[in-house]
Amino acid sequence: MNDEFHNVLSADIQLNKEDYLKYDLEKINDRALAVRDILKSGGISKNNQKMQQNLILAYCILAKLGITSYSIRKLSAEEMSVFQMATYKAVTAASALTGYISLLHPMVSVNYATLATDANLRLGIGWWFFDPILDNVERGTLLLHEVMHTVLGHYELKNLDMQLVNTAGDAIINQEIEFGDHEVMHLPQNEDKSDFIVFPRTIITQKYPQGMPNNQSFETYYHALEEERKTTPVPDQNSDICNSMSSQEESEFDKQNVEKAGEIEKELARNEALHKALDQENKTVGRNGSAFNSFILKALRPAKISWQKCLKNIIAKHCNTVIEGNMDYSYRRPSRRNFSNIFIRPGTISYLPKILIGCDSSGSMDEVDYRRLMSEIKEICKTVQHEKISFVTIDTKITTKQVVHKVQDIVLGVGGGTCMEKFYEYIHQLKASEKPDLSILCTDGYLGGIKEWTLLLNSIDKNIINIILITDRQGYDSFINLYGCNTPVKNTTVISIY
Repeated sequence: MNDEFHNVLSADIQLNKEDYLKYDLEKINDRALAVRDILKSGGISKNNQKMQQNLILAYCILAKLGITSYSIRKLSAEEMSVFQMATYKAVTAASALTGYISLLHPMVSVNYATLATDANLRLGIGWWFFDPILDNVERGTLLLHEVMHTVLGHYELKNLDMQLVNTAGDAIINQEIEFGDHEVMHLPQNEDKSDFIVFPRTIITQKYPQGMPNNQSFETYYHALEEERKTTPVPDQNSDICNSMSSQEESEFDKQNVEKAGEIEKELARNEALHKALDQENKTVGRNGSAFNSFILKALRPAKISWQKCLKNIIAKHCNTVIEGNMDYSYRRPSRRNFSNIFIRPGTISYLPKILIGCDSSGSMDEVDYRRLMSEIKEICKTVQHEKISFVTIDTKITTKQVVHKVQDIVLGVGGGTCMEKFYEYIHQLKASEKPDLSILCTDGYLGGIKEWTLLLNSIDKNIINIILITDRQGYDSFINLYGCNTPVKNTTVISIY
């Protein structure tokens, strides 16, 4: 909250609810007049250089006066007209996201002045979104911002702090919007160009007193915010342009039977977005294409490896005792097919390979690297569905250990140095019963020179199957320049996924 406007919220300024009953808060223009009266009460003129952020705060105050009897409601015809124009501008700016935009189910919300979306693409829209100060391109850009949270899977990270997820996600998305075509896509700004929206540069921490740099990974921003929270109070989120929807508000959406976007609908939207983004990319080969389209494509690009085929081939070829699809019998669970039989016949147990995934969390890993490896891990989880996968992160040591069922369970650490042989040293220390059948190391390949690569390769357990996934072209080239295409270690394969 800016100091200039702080006095509006102080006890010195008394706002009487009765003074605002003359405004019909169901109408856009009446609300706009009401918030400007609030600003005037705080000594803020219409020519103020920070008008945009002041309006957001004023709309928060107006909602807190308690004049309305609802927390969420359907859009009026006037509001729906504004929303539809915003969706038109959104799909004009990023046609690949048309399917996602069409799945948005909007409701007016007084819980915040701006916007919030849940994992089901139900959209709470605050009053500020409809204010005449915003143009349609800005509104369309705000909708694209909300949709990108879904595309990037931020709302599925339920094991993390959702407010920090939202802020870290905002930094990632807003920097990409800023790099985009300003004619068709731009976020609201103050007249003095001061930032009131989250960017990497606005994430101020003790380690980054001047703000964080662009193009860091989501995990880097998240952990920086998490560290800062330990010493700094959490700000009121209602004044942000994008909010994480609370469980209470999600319950209110449920009570009003607001439609949810189903998993099949979201998967169809994802496939459509991928194909459209690829088509757009192909049309601009050799020319400067849309930076935002490239961002969409990187977020959606599927796994490069057919893990179903890969796992089947690896296990069938190298493992005699544990083969995917191999069956054994157990009397712990009767077979339901023969349940009517007087005899209790045994159920069957299917064995799948034990998998251990190691993820490079050193400082050289960026957002693109993490997206590439997460696409592969997501496909692995789908391939061995319902099976637990062991997952560790590594920088100069093992930093986290997890057991995951799906990619959303993963919590990535953020480190500094690079010492990937620690992954294989960890495997050597495991008991025989805990050792994996398959190890997968995900890294950008920036290990150093031949000394570091030699240390890593010498530390590999040659009695299990090992795959090294390299996310970066230069990192992969450094390996190829040293060893060529044939990995000099038994049962080990190095694959590029950039």
